Amino acid sequence: MSNPQMIINMNHLINNINVIKKKTKTSIMAIVKSDAYGLGVKIIARTLVKSGVNYLVVNNAKEAKVLLQDNALKDVFILILSSLKVEELEEFDQFLQVIFSVNNTQDAHNLSILKTKHFVHIAIDTGMNRMGLKTTSEVESIIQILSLNDCVIIDGIYTHFASSADEYQYYTYQVEQFKRFIDLYPFKMIHSANSASLAKPLVGNYVRIGIALYGYNTNIKGLKPVCYLYAKPINLLTLEPGEYLGYDMTYQAPEKVKVAVLPIGYNEGLLQGISNISWKYKNNEFKQIARTCMNHSFLLVNDEVNYNSCFNLLGNNNKIYQLADELSCSVHQVLCQMSKIKKIYFKRVENDLSHTNQYRIQKSRTSRKRKGSYQNINFRIVRTKWGGVL
Repeated sequence: MSNPQMIINMNHLINNINVIKKKTKTSIMAIVKSDAYGLGVKIIARTLVKSGVNYLVVNNAKEAKVLLQDNALKDVFILILSSLKVEELEEFDQFLQVIFSVNNTQDAHNLSILKTKHFVHIAIDTGMNRMGLKTTSEVESIIQILSLNDCVIIDGIYTHFASSADEYQYYTYQVEQFKRFIDLYPFKMIHSANSASLAKPLVGNYVRIGIALYGYNTNIKGLKPVCYLYAKPINLLTLEPGEYLGYDMTYQAPEKVKVAVLPIGYNEGLLQGISNISWKYKNNEFKQIARTCMNHSFLLVNDEVNYNSCFNLLGNNNKIYQLADELSCSVHQVLCQMSKIKKIYFKRVENDLSHTNQYRIQKSRTSRKRKGSYQNINFRIVRTKWGGVL
């Protein structure tokens, strides 16, 4: 492994879907924008749909096109959050599973070009001050415009919360603001809850969840992180006392030390500014030192480390939160900025060979017959056409 690799545990993703469903007792609209937070939307979306998710949410037209190209997702509804240009609406007119958002009066007028019926969701700005309508009079006017359009079905209404998982005062304010709009029309779908609000009193019959699906940024129990980041040294070197390491000579060896050079830098998402991060190998933590380069970072190691040593940064160790704190950003940003790293998708399948090809099935049966049984198979890694394994 000469390059860093990110293992995506699909079983943890499925676990998180089930935990959220059990907690909220509602259906999930899954946020898969920005390439599913950099984790690879093609495989993530398929797994979500196989796990019972019927609504996928993207940011713009480009992201929607990626999903529409996958025949395995042909029966899934796709909500586009951003306003679309007229030419984009014309392009999506043939795809009846696409749901359009109305963020302003112009959006409502633009929908007049549709020739086939589409569901529409009205976005409400209750305090995020980003996208959506602010007043009930605006919404009443837009409902009137949309009601005159034979190719529009007013299906849903939604808002977005600005506060963190532990904040309640502003959250309550936004909820009260949102309730003023819900009764303006018999909306079939009402969605407002995001990952940070899962443990709070919920409003609506759907939850619109992003980062919590991947195991992060929420205060409900039972979620599991899906990402594990690994890297092996591409060089091992010894610094003599007084020698400098890396750009700007930010590290000077106080004594004779051993350094491992890892093939991951800010090009791969490990940004500069990290000072207290360590990478785990076996039962030890090895501190990152010096200034991160474009494609390299440095660890202070000992003699047990060799070229086959596999260091783990992300996983069950909450390092992703430490990275976010160090970089003054969110977990979302940490994942998105690592989108260039090669992903390997892993799924443990209990007594199920249906995903394997015939060669692998026969090989598995042959090898286990020698032991008398092949009923104790507890996992299978399956390669997909996307280049990963599932």
